[in-house]
Amino acid sequence: MQVSDEMGIAAEKTVQVVHDGATPIVELAANDGCEGVFVNIDTSQSKRQPVLSAQAAIEISTHAETDVFVRKLVPGSNTVQRILLAVGGGPHSALATKAARALAIAHDAQVDITHIYPEDAATDLGEETAILQQAEETLSGIELFETGLLPSNSAADKVVDRSQKYDVTVLGAPTADLLRQLVFGTAANECENARAANAAFMAQQHPKKEQR
Repeated sequence: MQVSDEMGIAAEKTVQVVHDGATPIVELAANDGCEGVFVNIDTSQSKRQPVLSAQAAIEISTHAETDVFVRKLVPGSNTVQRILLAVGGGPHSALATKAARALAIAHDAQVDITHIYPEDAATDLGEETAILQQAEETLSGIELFETGLLPSNSAADKVVDRSQKYDVTVLGAPTADLLRQLVFGTAANECENARAANAAFMAQQHPKKEQR
């Protein structure tokens, strides 16, 4: 509530005692007609069981009839100076770009935009260039340090590797296993996977909104 008060945003607080963190949130969002769900997951090595686990966040993103935003917190991730925005041609990229813009404004941070394309792609990269340009237009007025196309036959590997240099990586809802690890951590122990050590922010646009 303190954050919403500081930002001048009207907010209501609801406290529920539950055993399953995902289902009540999905039901509450549906009953209240919410247009979005924002989920924080903590991958620190705290012995205290987190209120929302990575698995709960996955279930919410799977079943919620709204846009879903998942922020993976890591120790020392409060400072945001450099943001990596990974864009693509998928349905969630535009929402991820808007989320990156909001983060950049809130933290006065710079954004690097990258789009990964197959190494054996045709020499005409018009479609790939258009994806970058669309993101740049959405981020108009934001400090863009670097934008570029990167060739790789494993987009997930490339994004995960590049993410190590940034305070937070923003991307549309991933399907590749490595990118899901970047956001959610590993199922067995999120903290043991070094490749999932950085903060990440995932945006998932609900299909009904794509049709508007």
